[in-house]
Amino acid sequence: MPYRLILSLCFCLIQGATFAQSTIYPDYEVDQPTEPRGGQIWLDKFMSINVRKPFMAQVANVKGLVVVQGIVEPDGRITEVTVLKSLRPDCDREAVRAFSLFNAWKPALKNGQPVRQRVTGPVYFHPNEPVDYQNGLATWHFDANLNRVAPTDTEALYRSEIPTDTLGLPTGDLQLFKRKEGQWKKETTIALSIEPFRGGTLLIHRMPNQSGFGPVYQLSKTGGILAEYVQGPDGTIGLRLDRDDRGMVVKSTEQLSGYYIITEWYPSGQIKQIWSHTGLVGHVQIVYAPKSPILPSQAQLPSQLLALWDSTGHQQVTEGRGKFSRRVNVNSGVRYRQLVELVEEGEYENGRMQGYWQMSYTDSSCFYRQYYDKGLLQHELLWAAGQPDTLTFRPTDHPPMLMGGFGRLNGFLAHELRPPTRDQMGGVQGHVLVSFEVNTYGRATNIRVTKSLHPAADREALRVVRLMNRQRVPFWLTAYQNGLPVKAASTLPIHFVTD
Repeated sequence: MPYRLILSLCFCLIQGATFAQSTIYPDYEVDQPTEPRGGQIWLDKFMSINVRKPFMAQVANVKGLVVVQGIVEPDGRITEVTVLKSLRPDCDREAVRAFSLFNAWKPALKNGQPVRQRVTGPVYFHPNEPVDYQNGLATWHFDANLNRVAPTDTEALYRSEIPTDTLGLPTGDLQLFKRKEGQWKKETTIALSIEPFRGGTLLIHRMPNQSGFGPVYQLSKTGGILAEYVQGPDGTIGLRLDRDDRGMVVKSTEQLSGYYIITEWYPSGQIKQIWSHTGLVGHVQIVYAPKSPILPSQAQLPSQLLALWDSTGHQQVTEGRGKFSRRVNVNSGVRYRQLVELVEEGEYENGRMQGYWQMSYTDSSCFYRQYYDKGLLQHELLWAAGQPDTLTFRPTDHPPMLMGGFGRLNGFLAHELRPPTRDQMGGVQGHVLVSFEVNTYGRATNIRVTKSLHPAADREALRVVRLMNRQRVPFWLTAYQNGLPVKAASTLPIHFVTD
């Protein structure tokens, strides 16, 4: 066969493959159209929580929809999002931004293979409560639960006047008014505090007692909004939205019948889990509810899992019940700088961990078995590198537990542990068992070695456990008995392997 003909055939084959990969199909030309993982309801929820109506569109009380289109790629990402039907420029930009963030699609299938498909979707901008914005001054009205209401609403209890830029961010002090006997009376002036916070900036109006009031914004280094909520004079908050650096909402916290419902999303935009929670959210104290939506007898526990999905969109927990399973990469239990897979399995009942939960490392370096009763850890067994140790907790309401889990502990040890050399250890390897008591402040006290390996290893194990007490965030959650924090014993194995 002539050389030129071979080149021509090769070129045609490559061109044909490229054409097949780049072909964009409408939904009626595929065998199985693309759809959001978890179902359309969760795409709608994602859009409703992520679309942030531009401030000047709120002032104009714009309402309507933008129709956008994009291409769902074979890997489930959305690309090339553009506007099909325009509303106004600022709303168009926001619609494209929000729709581009959702990358949790089941790709379309044609002849059993994932293919590119074009999708369209409406992005709604709903009417909002009136915003009085004149000469850079925004006036807002709120009810007792800090929900925005119209100035004429009989439920309006607070009125705030805040110097604000055209993006909706405060630029000056807040003037607070409260309705009394049908009249608006000025309560106080609350200064705007611009504070460094987690590498960015916190915009908050602080009252004399240092608690916040009104809209609160956490900004990134580039000025993007990472968190926003409205705080009341009693410390309670309205809807709180936490965003990542892209501006995607990764967690929402909303009040519902006295409880706070926390919804979380994967980075792809797929729904992850929904919790019912009482206690602390962020830095704000939440009022405890009188009863639990699932099991009133367990209302003393802070959280209940209502629903959970894995990363593929499969729902594992429904209405607080279901079997949980996940696989994540962690540091090896014997070689801290080597990544292995952690397999965790267990079951939820009534929103709480129940029965035996197992966690195993795929390199067989560690195996944990925990037993829970209505969400309370009753007993824990640990096998480490083939040498079993049993960690048994006395029956307390809440035994001491690692804050951040074993992932945080392994990361800390990988960074801080300085294993003795082979010569210093005399070729010995294994683990040191360190015992201690966790006090009511979450610090380890009375630290001692209860199973020795080698003097050099014993000294290093004691040093690193003592170092845990010097961390800004405590490593231990205090034990509770009869609702009160108590001192409780715990044990920790520290592994030493000489290469």
